[in-house]
Amino acid sequence: MSRRSPLIVLAVLSLVGSLMAVSAAPAAGEDGEADDLATYSACVGPATESADFEDVAEGELEAAINCMVYYGIMRPTSPGKFSPEVEVTRQSMAGFLIRAAGPAGIDVPKARDEGFRDIGDLPRSVRDAINQLAALEITRGKTSRTFAPDGTVNRYQMVLFLSRFLDEAQVGEGGVDIDDVDPDDDHFIDIDDLRREPYDAIRSLFEMGVTEGTSRTRFSPDRKVTRGQMALFISRMLAHTNARPAGVTMQSIDTTVTAGDTAEVVVSVRTADFEPAPDESVDLFHAPSRRDAFDSNGRCYDDVTSPLGDEPCVIDYADETTDGLGNLIYDVNIDAGLVMWAWTGNRGERFDEDRTQAASLEFNAGKEAVKFKVTYDFPEEATKVPFGRWVTVIFQLVDEDDNPVRQKDVEIRVRSVERNGNRVDRERTRTHSTDSSGEVRLRFRQTDPDSRDGDPDATLDIFVERHDLDDIDPTPRVQWSDEDDEPTTLVVRQSVHYHQATDSGRGGRNTVTATLYDQYGDPVRGHRVHFTSNDPDGLSTNEDPNRQGEAQNAHRRTTNSRGVATVSYYRDSDDTLTECIDASIPGLASSLSIRAHESGDGCSHGQLAHYWVDDPPDDPPDNPSTGTVLYHDEDRNTLVYDDVADDTVGPWEITYDSNDQFNYTDTTTSEVKPETFGTFSKAIGASDRLTVNIQGSSRSSANIFTRL
Repeated sequence: MSRRSPLIVLAVLSLVGSLMAVSAAPAAGEDGEADDLATYSACVGPATESADFEDVAEGELEAAINCMVYYGIMRPTSPGKFSPEVEVTRQSMAGFLIRAAGPAGIDVPKARDEGFRDIGDLPRSVRDAINQLAALEITRGKTSRTFAPDGTVNRYQMVLFLSRFLDEAQVGEGGVDIDDVDPDDDHFIDIDDLRREPYDAIRSLFEMGVTEGTSRTRFSPDRKVTRGQMALFISRMLAHTNARPAGVTMQSIDTTVTAGDTAEVVVSVRTADFEPAPDESVDLFHAPSRRDAFDSNGRCYDDVTSPLGDEPCVIDYADETTDGLGNLIYDVNIDAGLVMWAWTGNRGERFDEDRTQAASLEFNAGKEAVKFKVTYDFPEEATKVPFGRWVTVIFQLVDEDDNPVRQKDVEIRVRSVERNGNRVDRERTRTHSTDSSGEVRLRFRQTDPDSRDGDPDATLDIFVERHDLDDIDPTPRVQWSDEDDEPTTLVVRQSVHYHQATDSGRGGRNTVTATLYDQYGDPVRGHRVHFTSNDPDGLSTNEDPNRQGEAQNAHRRTTNSRGVATVSYYRDSDDTLTECIDASIPGLASSLSIRAHESGDGCSHGQLAHYWVDDPPDDPPDNPSTGTVLYHDEDRNTLVYDDVADDTVGPWEITYDSNDQFNYTDTTTSEVKPETFGTFSKAIGASDRLTVNIQGSSRSSANIFTRL
């Protein structure tokens, strides 16, 4: 019996590091769906590390092979080679299963002669594996006196080996006992003539997710099994057993939940030989993020929390211990972002990030879904769709912050009206349910009713007539057309949002791109783009009084085959400012829509904001200083900051780190309260514009940042 400890924590769920999350099994399924999947996996933690085989492609197969090599169940065929397409022999199969027996909790008897007369010339280790497999009654030989070691294993024989193996193995946490499986699927049409044992084994192993058919309706019991396929079968089989990697591993049923839901966390402790380690003290602690957990020496911060035990990051007498199978289970109430660590050691031992072996899980707790967000799969810049092109309308559940919510079976009733010209071609009303990602996808296409150019456009209108939420995004009309393509949209971007203002050398260098699209969202080549700005030291306009407002010759570029025009320029000045950059195409000004990514304060709609910044003094004139965050560089923990009290200085480049002090202002009480480094950084990144009070800005000092 596993020990289950109550645990109330704040958390975020997204499996990290070397751990793997496995979806919970459905309660029931349709014919042809596995209903008794394992909740957890044997292939987690160190068992996920790559074995670097040059003949194995990335994906599920590679993960299974890596796992088999980690446990020593399967081995390379030569240096750097696994040979996944080679067929499995019966003697190889015996070795695989005997080497898997220990991690799966099967007591392997001493090898003794089981009467097979055709294995005498085999190596001792192979003879022992065959005899041990026979002693366990996992194999009965080809006959009572022969094993046929060089014969190849077919799918019929494979299910007999695996089902008998599972009969002997310990059922692990989240696994299903094969004797408890009640198959309800009858979709394989080629197994009815088999004997009862293989017939039942095929159906049971399918329900457990260990095997699949070679097609929807065929199992192909006579087909040979390759090494790659066997790696998949054994790795899925071990998920139902108590096999777990050496050391400490941690898994959760799901790593993304709605805030307030409860998740199950299983910590497993195993010896170097993969044997369960019972009665081992496990210390479990958590922090809002990895940056909030440890200081520069790898020791836990004071605000790290332990749900159990007297002291976080210390093995003490109050810590819970593993059960007889080496497992410990926690129920976690997840309300917000959290990273959780689990480790074991001797009494009194302290956790050190640099030296202590530990497992960790990063949880993402999403908010409840409040509406459906509606998007389309045609290009963002498109206003029309060419006749004959499919369009997918996507209804995605989102929370109040527009983040996707993975919630299944939320219903939405949609009426679609398709018109060709003024004639209604088709009108349908249907009820749909979201899939496991919280989506409903509907596909539509209109064909050209008349090959002549200029015939009426076709349209699609979507009307949501009922749904289970309070709100939904508007659904714009989709329009198919055969009109000739014309430039309609110019999108202006930059790869870097800010630079140091300097007059050293040639100055600071910035690059701006403008991409021209037609009404179908396709790039348009061969048009001259003019780049200008309000900065006389940057993309300044032409100095010729007769050509005022026009771009300089060096700042005119022609769009290429990808519709892109690029300009790079040097700014030789140490004056700080916000440069507002324009891109235009003479002759198309009246018909062209200009969109700027990263617009900013002081710049007009369609202008790109680029910040030329300086380092602030260690003690700003107004100390503490109150200003606006113009841009947040999350990767570098840097703010582009503008002091609101002094227009003559800034913008500044201010960095922060975990040694600084962070506060926020409670909007209901106006009280200033402390917050963590991670919470501050997340809040800064989530807001387009935020006012911050800063006391001190030295890189070497502990500064104070307060969100107002």
